Amino acid sequence: MDVFFFASEKLFMRPRKENSCFFWYSKGLTSYYGIETILSVSKIHIEKSILEDFTEDYSYLLEKFDYEVFDFQDDKGNEEFTEDKYCFFASNDTIVYLLNKVYRNLADKSKLFVKEGEGAKSSAVNLGLECSDINGSIPEFNNYKLLILGNDWGLIEQKLNYDFIQIGKNTVCVQESVLDFNVADMRMRHSSFPVFQGIVSLKNFDLNGKICAVIGNPRYEDLEWTEISSQKKVLINVNFTYGIYENERTDWIDNILEACSTLDLDYLISQHPRDTGDLSKFKLVKTNAGTVHDVLKTSSVLITRFSSLIFESLCLGRPVIYYNPHGETHFYEFEPDNKCLFYATNKQELLNALDQLSKGDNQSEIANAVKNYLRRHLGTTTSGNASAYIGAFIDVAAKIPPVKQISILNKLKLDVKVLKRRLLKEKI
Repeated sequence: MDVFFFASEKLFMRPRKENSCFFWYSKGLTSYYGIETILSVSKIHIEKSILEDFTEDYSYLLEKFDYEVFDFQDDKGNEEFTEDKYCFFASNDTIVYLLNKVYRNLADKSKLFVKEGEGAKSSAVNLGLECSDINGSIPEFNNYKLLILGNDWGLIEQKLNYDFIQIGKNTVCVQESVLDFNVADMRMRHSSFPVFQGIVSLKNFDLNGKICAVIGNPRYEDLEWTEISSQKKVLINVNFTYGIYENERTDWIDNILEACSTLDLDYLISQHPRDTGDLSKFKLVKTNAGTVHDVLKTSSVLITRFSSLIFESLCLGRPVIYYNPHGETHFYEFEPDNKCLFYATNKQELLNALDQLSKGDNQSEIANAVKNYLRRHLGTTTSGNASAYIGAFIDVAAKIPPVKQISILNKLKLDVKVLKRRLLKEKI
């Protein structure tokens, strides 16, 4: 695959090649380190204006692969771009926290809209963000230059995304966390420009012809390693939501509590805000995106199923066990290293992993493993500047002419879904 690195909105002047992809780059953005382990790179193409900085950040890539430098000779064409505002949309509390710092950096030229329910508006208010709630569409959306979301696959997000694309506006989807990149759900495939949190997210994504960026995740950029208490405590993340594997919840919890009892370890259950199970008989705390980090800091190890909390725990220096006895499958490769992240599929594997972690006192070894792991999965997040880079990319994306069109069939399918919801008097 031909891999292009660009910085300018003039990318549209570059003829597209088959089997190629395009990544935005800015000085110090080291999130592409190791990209050759994900993509089959045939040649690297670098915009002239970033050659010096790119060489400093990725000298090993230029030593390993053939590369060419390209430039834009025609400086015309930017007069058509206006200074219209950016439109941010968040449908729940998680997306509000994801976009919070990005929005603040661009607040003077942006407006935030939220969906009623799922804590979006209350979270925005708690963070001091001005917002307007909607149910179905953005008022006068043609007045905005660009749409920014943290989810482009939900029904309302699809509608908003297509509203913008249909009138010749681009959209940006910032990866909210670890995602199941199956093709059926089309996650991050509806938007014009996906922004990935790490190179591992590219493994299950068709990048041919895509213009995107690998940067990081603002949700995690303020998280810092904290010392683990000598009092070992297991945090159990219960997140069986939306009817998926909910019948496995009881056995899953019982297996973990049995392992904790065998090893004489204390525990606390953290219940996801959208997990509806009755866990009142256990040691329980109900958490959300704004409170879960404080709970994590009181623990020494996290046990969870598929969850973004895996990364949040590692950012705080807490090793993780992904416990999956029910055999859930996802198109995301967590790359367990049996140092900071363990993967267990039955009670014995769970017990062995928990026993190893409960005895481990080598914080420096875990810290080194976490650093190597997060560089692949969270890019520049832990350096604390992911939101600033995303903001810079948004400014470039807003100036690129429309890169995507909607097929009549897909638009018709979406219209039917929206109409059905409205006839049933349900929220989109």
